[in-house]
Amino acid sequence: MDTILENSKSLENVRTDTVAIVQNSAALSEETSASLEEIMASIENIYNELGEISEKTGLLKNLSQEMTASVAAFHNIIAL
Repeated sequence: MDTILENSKSLENVRTDTVAIVQNSAALSEETSASLEEIMASIENIYNELGEISEKTGLLKNLSQEMTASVAAFHNIIAL
């Protein structure tokens, strides 16, 4: 009878440990999921900011070309 009680206690300990491991795994999975969501949001923000930088770089290029043309026209007027 003592052996049955000892085995029963041992099995209960294994069950308790297994439940704890599963609960810890679930908590870690939730934390990982939350972290991944934050990372994805950050990546999306960076992507959007890079798009804005690219757009502003194009505008700056156009302004630079206009300025170059204006300086050339001014230089031609002075050269007359």
